[in-house]
Amino acid sequence: MRIQLKFTHGYLNNRKGRFAMNNKRKATALVFLLAIIMMASNVTAQDDLTGAWLVNATNTTFGISFESLRTYHAGGTMTEVASALPTLTESPAHGVWERQGNDYSATFMVFGFDSLGQLSIRIKVREALRLISSDSISITWKADVILLDGSVIPNVAEGFGSGARLRVQSLTAVNETPHNAPASFELLQNYPNPFNPSTTIRFEVAKASYVNLKVLDTLGREVRTLVDRSYGPGSYFQVWDGKDSRNLSAPSGTYFLRMNAGGYVDTKKMTLIK
Repeated sequence: MRIQLKFTHGYLNNRKGRFAMNNKRKATALVFLLAIIMMASNVTAQDDLTGAWLVNATNTTFGISFESLRTYHAGGTMTEVASALPTLTESPAHGVWERQGNDYSATFMVFGFDSLGQLSIRIKVREALRLISSDSISITWKADVILLDGSVIPNVAEGFGSGARLRVQSLTAVNETPHNAPASFELLQNYPNPFNPSTTIRFEVAKASYVNLKVLDTLGREVRTLVDRSYGPGSYFQVWDGKDSRNLSAPSGTYFLRMNAGGYVDTKKMTLIK
């Protein structure tokens, strides 16, 4: 799924905006979803913006090379989706980047998923920035996703304090099968079942709804949350790799898969064998 975004940020008092950056680990691969989404967000702040960013700059001044930011904070106006995706590279040292001027102009932006299962934003800025020492700036913001069918997934991304995060981490393993909207909600039996080491869970969403999909043990204790986000109408699948929320292999035995969406609740029984 490629995601198109358009952000517009405003500034009061016509002062310079600033963006905080954190040094992050290098990502080695990307996994992209299969459909197109458009996101829109408008933010007005006093004079400073902040976020935890990953950028492939190798020195303190750069122009069109502002790419590969790790989290979800974008200044300026996104006007076009990049036709080619750059490769994620190491970020510069922790610090704050500041543009010499009164506003920002970011022109390219693409969402993807890295090998660590984290959402990355790729962005290019057609302005020269320089590294400064202070990072004591903050902003809180949220963004909605507007699907091509017109349905809205609210508050998909949000930022706060001196960092930012993505609410819907489960997106990393979810894929959409494009076809007409299902007539009803349905949790299908996982396949294969019994399974080792992984199994695929398919589910259908009749209308835009928040979907929660969990694996429970025989005592009703949560083993892992597989899905916890909003979906538009469609058919989806989620792979469970047989690991718990601590990323440890679950023991052999019987487990229950519970789906809750739009007032619909259903449970399926599955068996992990080793």
